[in-house]
Amino acid sequence: MRRNVQRIVFAFAVGAVACVWSVQSAQELSAQKAPVTVTRMYTGPDGLTHFEETSLPFAMPMNAVGMSFRRSPGPQKSGGPEARGFEFHSGPNKRYVVTLSGRAEIEGSGGGRFIADTNHILLVEDLTGKGHRYVNHPLGNEDWVVMFVELERPKAANERTN
Repeated sequence: MRRNVQRIVFAFAVGAVACVWSVQSAQELSAQKAPVTVTRMYTGPDGLTHFEETSLPFAMPMNAVGMSFRRSPGPQKSGGPEARGFEFHSGPNKRYVVTLSGRAEIEGSGGGRFIADTNHILLVEDLTGKGHRYVNHPLGNEDWVVMFVELERPKAANERTN
């Protein structure tokens, strides 16, 4: 009986600490006014893909419709750079690309280049036009591991306008 009481008190204490920590973390995050820098990849009026730096405040609500992960093996594992992805293509839908490890070099059809790495978030909005391509996928010997945060449902290939 005494052992059960000790377990209940311990569980209550752990729960209380977790609740206090959770509330403090949420307050610190919402109080933080510094925006997150994001590189936006978009289709310009010329039909080509361009890059621009933008920022997103932490307090901005965001509704994602899906999330997925992808690993592109480095050349030492795949026998050389991956052939897929080197052709110009537009994005399938509006999404964030968050690099978890490694790096990749992306070229916009408008001539700009972007290095996707763990210090940058890419917002894909080039859903029409000539699009973008991977110049080095991955860049270097480390696997490029990314998380895609889907902001819209992907369109079927025949629904996209190019």
